[in-house]
Amino acid sequence: MRTCPSCCKVFDDQISFCLDDGSPLSEPGPAAPYSQAVAFGSLPAQTQDQRSYLLLVVAGLLFVVVLLLVGMVGTAWYFISAVRRDTAAVNRIGQAPGNAPPTNRLGNLIDVSNTSPNGKPNFNSINERLANLRGSNTSQTGDNTKSNPPKTISGGVLNGKATYLPKPPYPAAARAVRATGSVAVQVLIDKDGNVVSASAVSGHPLLRAAAESAAREAKFSPTLISGQPVTVSGIVTYNFVP
Repeated sequence: MRTCPSCCKVFDDQISFCLDDGSPLSEPGPAAPYSQAVAFGSLPAQTQDQRSYLLLVVAGLLFVVVLLLVGMVGTAWYFISAVRRDTAAVNRIGQAPGNAPPTNRLGNLIDVSNTSPNGKPNFNSINERLANLRGSNTSQTGDNTKSNPPKTISGGVLNGKATYLPKPPYPAAARAVRATGSVAVQVLIDKDGNVVSASAVSGHPLLRAAAESAAREAKFSPTLISGQPVTVSGIVTYNFVP
């Protein structure tokens, strides 16, 4: 191999002058190592491109493998965490008070000791137990009804039960078009007799807003059931006459 002293490129022994600048080449000597040949650019460009392509392919494969490993680890961790959460929830439910398994009341009705001589259950005894259960349930229901009256009752028309019922003003827009008639307002009265909500359900549209405003200012005497105040729902009517 011959080397150009100017550009340091390597040529075959048959070439005597540099193909780039025409400088005479040095005498043939031992072959230059591969690293020197690469530095002097004697290797074909195609070989260098192939090496670069292979490096890119290897780097891409390594990147994909790392992503797959990270995804697998994340998925496994997610499922393990979900299983732990479900197990903890089941344990909490099982340890919560009041979660004892329901008793079989029908099984308690059949007493093996009260059997007929032929080995069949004594249905008379079962009927008596059923009657006792029904009686106890009825008494409990009656006691609950007395101690826990309904929270809200319907009071119908409530004008006569009001302790204070202001008269709504006649709207100017309604007066201009001569709108008259009655307006029914649905009200909800709390245990202290105060109106907590009012909504007109009938009447001229121009008169409803004034009726609702007046109904919200009304006061009523508390309604008692079994000595306890309850919430009342009813109707308050207003008549608009010009």
